[in-house]
Amino acid sequence: PTVPDTSNVNLWAELGVIFMLFSIGIEFSFKKLKSDGSTAFTTGIIQTVALMTIGYYLGRALEFNKMASIFLGATLAISSTTIILKTFEELQ
Repeated sequence: PTVPDTSNVNLWAELGVIFMLFSIGIEFSFKKLKSDGSTAFTTGIIQTVALMTIGYYLGRALEFNKMASIFLGATLAISSTTIILKTFEELQ
C-alpha cells in the first residue's frame, strides 16, 4: 500500500462524503423537484446506465477485473451526475 495509515484516508473520505451530501441537501427544493421531476428522473436513469456501461467496458478494455470495472463505472456515473447538476443549475 502507498498509504501506511489507512485510518486517515478513511476519515477524510467520510468527511468528504458528509460535506458533499450537506451541499446537495442545502440546494434541494421540493418545488423544483415537482416541476422538473419526471424529466430529471428520466435523464438521470439514462445517464447513469450509460456511464456505468461505458465505465464497465472501459475497465474491461484496460484489463481490470469485473469488480474494478463496475467500480469505475459507478465512479464515473456519480461524479458526472454531480457535475451535470451544477451545470444545469448555472444554465437554469
